[in-house]
Amino acid sequence: MSSAVLSRSALRQTRTVLQRRWQSSTTESAKEAVSEKAAQAKEGASQAVSKAQSGLSRVTSSAGNVMGSAGQAISGIGGRTGRLIGYVQGLIPPTLYYARVGGELAKIIYRGRSMQPPTVETFQGYLRPVTNAIRNPSSLQKVAGAADSQNFLSRVRNLDGDTLVGAGIVAAEVLGFFCIGEMIGRFKVVGYRGGNGGHGEHH
Repeated sequence: MSSAVLSRSALRQTRTVLQRRWQSSTTESAKEAVSEKAAQAKEGASQAVSKAQSGLSRVTSSAGNVMGSAGQAISGIGGRTGRLIGYVQGLIPPTLYYARVGGELAKIIYRGRSMQPPTVETFQGYLRPVTNAIRNPSSLQKVAGAADSQNFLSRVRNLDGDTLVGAGIVAAEVLGFFCIGEMIGRFKVVGYRGGNGGHGEHH
């Protein structure tokens, strides 16, 4: 905060010096005075920035000391709980990193696609059928009766090629995300853990 105040005061001083020197008849002396005052203002601003950075580094180091002592106290816990705490502490830095990366990527996409949050009317349009179904449950029976198997089959037969291609792409995406989730869950790309080829006794 102090660096911003100092830089503003330096800019004001420079502006007043410029105005005074502009009114004087000698431009050379005005240029020299302005460059001198600008150098002084720049030096003052750089000193203020360095003071602010040193204060920030002191605060960061003291916070790091506090967190370090808390981490040492927690790391003294042994057994399963200690391993679990160590595992969770190990996950925090990459999680924060990837959350920041994901946030920045979302910002880029949001700005690039000129996206906007949905309006209240859009929410109401989507929620109106749900609230109507809750208020009048008999309308759900009409919808269920309309979903006849013959009707469904005739609609599937009458689909055009673009719709089928789109449905195939969505199905491939769902299958791909399922497989990636399985890999993450197993911590392996191929196969499941276990001995005897997965045919061992289960108790």
